[in-house]
Order: sequence, then C-alpha cells, then structure tokens
Amino acid sequence: MGENLSTEGMLEETVCLGDRYRWGEAIIEVSQPRSPCYKLSQRWGIDRFSVEMQALSRCGWLYRVIQPGRVSVHDALVLDERESNALSIQQVCECFFVDPLNKEGLHRLKQQTKLSDSWMSKVVHRLETQTVENWNFRLLGRGE
Repeated sequence: MGENLSTEGMLEETVCLGDRYRWGEAIIEVSQPRSPCYKLSQRWGIDRFSVEMQALSRCGWLYRVIQPGRVSVHDALVLDERESNALSIQQVCECFFVDPLNKEGLHRLKQQTKLSDSWMSKVVHRLETQTVENWNFRLLGRGE
C-alpha cells in the first residue's frame, strides 16, 4: 500500500534518483518519477493538466522502503546518501517523457542502477524497438 508524502523545498531539479532519506526510524529511497495520469486533470478540473505536468517534468517521484520503521509527520526527511552519477528527477523526466526516443538519454537512464525495474524495462524496450508505449489512457483516461 502506498501513501502520499508532501514536502516543502524538495523539487524535481534537486531530488535525485536513488537519493536515500532517513525519516524517523525508516529509510526510503527515490526509485522513479511519478507518471502523471488523467486523475490530476479530474482533481483540478483542468483539461490536459496531466499532459502539461508531464511536459514540464513536474511529476513528483516515488520512494521504495529500504528499512521499515516508525515515522511521524514531525520527523524530518534527512538526505543520507546520493550516488555520484545520479540524475535529478527532472533530468529523468526529460529523458523519459520529453525526448523519449533519444538514444543518449535512454542510455543515461539505463546507467541508473537505482531506477525501478518497471521503468528500466521500458527504457530497454525503447532502446531495442525505438517505440514508445501509448500514454493516452494514462494521461487522458481514454485510448485515443
């Protein structure tokens, strides 16, 4: 089960793939950008809002739990570890969403060992086939 975590001062251009944070007793790690979906547009009542957020690389990100533990809203997120070659979430979004078939960008993503398995399989598929998966249902809620 996932939970939403809202923070102040953390942005796509400053948070990197693989960043490990201590949060209370837990350790969490950034695993991938969030893929915007049509529910954003519904929530805010703005047509194509999800499309715009994706185009702007304002997607947010997902964490994986490395060490479970008790946490509180009063506990700070403290950056414990960052890999030297880590791409920012904004850079990952630009490679994956903005220029999705750029071979140089895809190879940069393929070198990110902390990228989630699901995203890595899409990167490999794009490199092998030079095709991008259909985003219409995710972004628009319909298969056009």
